[in-house]
Amino acid sequence: MKETVPSEALLINTIKLNLESAKRNLKTCAGNIRTVVEGAVKLFYLKTTGSIPVWAYGSGYKNFSLKKAIKDPRFEKRFDTFILSDLEETYKICSDALHAGTPLAERTAKKAIDRVTEFLLDMQKVIGVVIISGGVIISDDIEKTPRPLPHPPQPSECYEEPDFEYVILKTSEKRLLELDGSLYAATKYAWRANISKISGYKYVFSVIDKIVRGVFIADEWHVVKQGVDAGRCEFTGRNAPPEISDRFIGKRVPSYYTGPGMSSPVLYKKHIK
Repeated sequence: MKETVPSEALLINTIKLNLESAKRNLKTCAGNIRTVVEGAVKLFYLKTTGSIPVWAYGSGYKNFSLKKAIKDPRFEKRFDTFILSDLEETYKICSDALHAGTPLAERTAKKAIDRVTEFLLDMQKVIGVVIISGGVIISDDIEKTPRPLPHPPQPSECYEEPDFEYVILKTSEKRLLELDGSLYAATKYAWRANISKISGYKYVFSVIDKIVRGVFIADEWHVVKQGVDAGRCEFTGRNAPPEISDRFIGKRVPSYYTGPGMSSPVLYKKHIK
């Protein structure tokens, strides 16, 4: 029997309802998160090709194959490699939890929700459909407007490249809110990067929506040893002195950090002649 192709409206509603449910009940969110991923992949293909591949019709490990989507050039080339890697890892973690009949640990669940939210925000720019806004579900019974952020960024000119090496770490307003407004906590971990490379960078620019929100000095870089972030990098450090940070905070990153190929959350200083 031939399966009916789900409509765009049905897929969007499924994604929204399941993400909402995941946020409300972390203990049982694995199935919701997996459904969000499957719905998002189907919606991508429906919007960009007008149809859904046969391997994306099902759910779980029955018919649906996230690996095939990630390896498909039509899908792969539209998203950052790190985001897709996180998405694949998150889908596997949720599937394994469902198969074992065990709930996700709270931190793992929150991380999984963060990762699918990041993907959805990225995807909706590609397909031109608004599913979520700023990480907050568009739903009548969920607060639509986040509480004010400390030191909200203002439009400004781009900063001039300094004479020192630095790394840009892109965090988000959502993460900042979850960590009670601590920009340092929202920036220090956990990043998919080469520890040998990133350890050479003393200065860290914390960037949200293309605007520098803070500048930190990384006294030491570490590799996370366990948990959902195992293998990723984090730093311990402190605020950069005002004579340095005041030159950058509130200013936009130059355009060559925001163009095609610059969607990675970790960007290293470019040497522009």
